[in-house]
Amino acid sequence: DNDCDGLSYNTCYYVDGVNGNDANNGLSLSTAWRTIDKADSALLAGNAVLIRAGTYSQSISPLNNGNSGNPIIYAPYNKEKVTITQKADFAGKSYIAVKGLRFFSTGSRWVTINSLSHHIEFLDNYFNSSFDTNDPSISYTGFYTDGSYIIIRNNFFEKWWGGDMELIM
Repeated sequence: DNDCDGLSYNTCYYVDGVNGNDANNGLSLSTAWRTIDKADSALLAGNAVLIRAGTYSQSISPLNNGNSGNPIIYAPYNKEKVTITQKADFAGKSYIAVKGLRFFSTGSRWVTINSLSHHIEFLDNYFNSSFDTNDPSISYTGFYTDGSYIIIRNNFFEKWWGGDMELIM
């Protein structure tokens, strides 16, 4: 139950948006947290969180940083489809990895990484602007990074509205 899908980690946690409870310890599927917010506040360097299938109207915004050789990892449980509908905010964060998640825009950037951020990895994710409109004030999407040592690899970007997609590096 605690194999963490082959990821390198010190402690593995679980989020289950249907059956979880944020009062749990998060250390197994049967004691999973309910929200990504709870994971954001609890994860430390070397921790990984596996997220069960579902749509989460929450951002990924970790409170803590990872460190060299011990990143904080966000990934789906057993390659399940996990959809995030709020932006990932890594302002001032370091050594964070996001692997295999789906981001659907809800009117702001998918990802924000500022100049104080470093060593952030986005691997094998899917990004989609879900709006069916040409109003850029509603459907603004993008991937903003002003940080250093940012890796964006094997991600898929699809269906943005209201103009060009923004990828600023």
